[in-house]
Amino acid sequence: MRRGNSRRGFSLVELLVALAILLIGLALAAEIGMRARAILARSVRDALRPPIAAVLARLRTDVQGADRFTPPGFAVPSGWTEEPLVLQSARGTVIYRKESRSLDRVVLDDAGRETAILPLVRDGAAWRWRPVDVGLVEISIAYLAEPGAPGAVGKAVRRETLRLALRGAPGRWGW
Repeated sequence: MRRGNSRRGFSLVELLVALAILLIGLALAAEIGMRARAILARSVRDALRPPIAAVLARLRTDVQGADRFTPPGFAVPSGWTEEPLVLQSARGTVIYRKESRSLDRVVLDDAGRETAILPLVRDGAAWRWRPVDVGLVEISIAYLAEPGAPGAVGKAVRRETLRLALRGAPGRWGW
């Protein structure tokens, strides 16, 4: 019987090549995991706050449907104020106010009780408004474009400014 001189197992070079391939695969998997985590975090943030376009559309609808608004009690010489904007119409009263770190839309019933509160813009929104003319209001909202994103604290602030006419009063016509 002839005995074979064949060696069993792997050579050191083969083990090193297999280990390098495994490390490359793990690095790719870690990169994919980090990207998936960032996408999930962004989608959770976006789900918890309405898009700014929807907020502006809601604000536009409320202002344009109002009969009148309550002028601010105190305003700087430029006319801007951060006081709540009180819009009154035949359908009821809607208030836009800044509460701590959010801009809220509050609906009041006939007795003046709050029936619904909807937080519109969170994460340190800045809010101001001023009456421009009779039945004309200018509103400015500043917000963080990517709140909670790594390195975005205090950065990427955007400002939207609207100039809206009240059209809900009797005798006024729409555009």
